[in-house]
Amino acid sequence: MINTDTIFRACAGNTNKEIVNLIRRVDTWLRNGNRPTRLIYNVNLVLEELLTNIVKYSYNDSDHHTIRVELFSTSDKLHMRIEDDGMAFNCLLTEPPELGDSLMDCKEGGLGIYLVKQSVEKISYSRKENVNILEVVFNQFSA
Repeated sequence: MINTDTIFRACAGNTNKEIVNLIRRVDTWLRNGNRPTRLIYNVNLVLEELLTNIVKYSYNDSDHHTIRVELFSTSDKLHMRIEDDGMAFNCLLTEPPELGDSLMDCKEGGLGIYLVKQSVEKISYSRKENVNILEVVFNQFSA
């Protein structure tokens, strides 16, 4: 059951400045909700990576686009939904990076999504009516 007091909804434009502001607002919401530190870290990492990828790769024009983010809690899960009207792209299909002895040795591409997948309980992608939808689930207490 969803407690309506534990819902966060916001929109941001497709600029780095607006994304940074949105991430700060989510961080504040999480901290005000007394969420575990590890969960806050994971949500911030995942949100920054996914939003950065949307801004960098989803749009092939210079028009203003809106990215929507929603987070809500159930008894033991934190759910996050991100919607954008960019080009269809399922980032979950990217090949995992070749991990060497050091992260500095990794080739560019794929590492961020790999870290996202390692930081969440579940992540899924869908596209409906020209909107990309990423749904992410975090375990609130063992993150």
